[in-house]
Amino acid sequence: FAMEGNMAYIRSSMRDDLGNISAYYQADASSKSQFWVACLTSHPQLVLGCVALDDNAAHADHLKKKHLEEGRSEESFKMPDLEECELRRMSVHSDYRRLGIGKRLLQTLKAHAIEKGFKRVTLSTTMFQVEAIAGYKQFGFVERSVLVLSDHFTIWIAALDLTKAAQEKDI
Repeated sequence: FAMEGNMAYIRSSMRDDLGNISAYYQADASSKSQFWVACLTSHPQLVLGCVALDDNAAHADHLKKKHLEEGRSEESFKMPDLEECELRRMSVHSDYRRLGIGKRLLQTLKAHAIEKGFKRVTLSTTMFQVEAIAGYKQFGFVERSVLVLSDHFTIWIAALDLTKAAQEKDI
């Protein structure tokens, strides 16, 4: 089941955004979305890590279509909060972890989110990602909820309040 679930997630990710990163994250001038890749200056072809900021409000039509395709009702679709963005696709190559790359990616995302006027960054990840969750907490993310999807699959949902960070930047 786990392998089948992983493959379904990968196929869904490729359809949603990873199949054409620039079209999803950078094509629409009204979208505040962005996708960053960490590389070495000396070896730009070597991807050390990546992260994306998703302006869900700019992708509301896409999200609603996906919601309906999953068999849920139009009435149950909740429009994304204009003040909220989502951290997605955070990953650091296993050979380059614990070198501060993840922190730099998060700092870049946070600065962009503040610059674009967001008040919160949300994220979700599986509870299997123990080290990632610890890093998110250390960075300032606070747990909002835990969603149990099955006996073997639980999602951790968290948010980072940007209002204090934006005020500190203005000082």
